[in-house]
Amino acid sequence: MSDTLPKIQVEFYIAKGGANFGPFTITQIADLIARTEFAVTDFVYEEARAEWITLMECEALKEHLRRSKPTAPPPNAAQNVQPQAPSAPSSSVKAAALAKPAFAKPAWATTPRDDAWYIQKNGERHGPFTYLEMVRGLQEKTVYEFDFVWKEGMETFMRIAEHPSFLPERIRDLLTQKAAPEQQAFVKRQHPRVKFESEVIVHDDRDVWMGQAFEASVGGSGVVIENSRLTPGQMVRIHFAPTEGLPAFNALGEIVGKTYSKTVRGAKSPVKYSVRFVKLDGSAEPQVREYFAQITGATGSGV
Repeated sequence: MSDTLPKIQVEFYIAKGGANFGPFTITQIADLIARTEFAVTDFVYEEARAEWITLMECEALKEHLRRSKPTAPPPNAAQNVQPQAPSAPSSSVKAAALAKPAFAKPAWATTPRDDAWYIQKNGERHGPFTYLEMVRGLQEKTVYEFDFVWKEGMETFMRIAEHPSFLPERIRDLLTQKAAPEQQAFVKRQHPRVKFESEVIVHDDRDVWMGQAFEASVGGSGVVIENSRLTPGQMVRIHFAPTEGLPAFNALGEIVGKTYSKTVRGAKSPVKYSVRFVKLDGSAEPQVREYFAQITGATGSGV
């Protein structure tokens, strides 16, 4: 009877785009993924199984990443998950510290004394802004639903998403008005999105999350991702499953919007994100563009 232990694989071959690369150690593979030369949806040959599996399934890679995982949270981790509402600004703060704008005011904008809104975002306070400037900021993704807002008469700051003036039905009513200032508060999308359902795998070359696309255009997509901690400005890679009329494709995207939800209970809670496509997979790009062009008449790039 043999007492020989199973051989531990230390070198691996990667399959990407119809070509094989390697051999690499797990440390080298992790470094190559971090440099975006490989993605977790590429394949690795595992000798124990005698088959090709995706890198996200590779136990050796998972173990390497687990050993590299930080043991302590960042100093402001608790605040990032669920920050407390800040207090109303004092008169001295309103007169000075709030003067720095969070986004550029359009030339047509004015700030009447009874329409002065202030924003708290990323630990800083900004303002004053008119209501229409606030709406414009939400449209341009310079202000987000989860930022805090305050105006005279309120006891404290509250999330924009929870203020009655910024509820979806209130914004829709504003959109129907014909007056020029109200219309200028809205940003017309370069590429209108259409209903588009697809299972997705999202990753940042380190961690992987499952999700579901619910709308898309040639320039971006609305995606529900099982990760509540992604932030606007963050880059992610998205693998879209094949759908009727469109093959599977990959996209490098920037998160440009995040919907605030009271139901978030942890890091794995699903959240709606808006993603702008920065780059589409080279082989699938023509088909993706043709697919959405036929539906919306869209061309070019953008959200």
